[in-house]
Amino acid sequence: MTGGLVATDESGTVDIVTGSARVLVGLTPRTSPTSFALAAGLARVARGGAAYHSEAGNIGWGPVVGAVGRLRLASAFALRAELDDYVYSFSGTEKVPWVYPLGVVFGTYSSALQNDLVFSMGLSVTALGRGR
Repeated sequence: MTGGLVATDESGTVDIVTGSARVLVGLTPRTSPTSFALAAGLARVARGGAAYHSEAGNIGWGPVVGAVGRLRLASAFALRAELDDYVYSFSGTEKVPWVYPLGVVFGTYSSALQNDLVFSMGLSVTALGRGR
């Protein structure tokens, strides 16, 4: 390979865990059969697995924004869908040197800004049917 890097582990798995603290702002009344909201807050993204075994500092922080839709099925149940955009970057230290065509490199790294879109869907249960 000319002019590129040679990965030491091309078969490793990647695990990504996201978490966030957000504020939801309702655009329509929650008592309506369908309701919509916007979400914004702070996100934490951690990556791991065999593909990242040689790196330390695999936690990124940044903003998260999203849109939430809710369709009431019964007084206490609703179908909920959400699309979130996690914006973050990583910085850390290589624990094991990488082998490049021009030699071995060991040290700190910083990733470019990344966007991960996360779609989730589930059943929302409201205690005592108060979501009417």
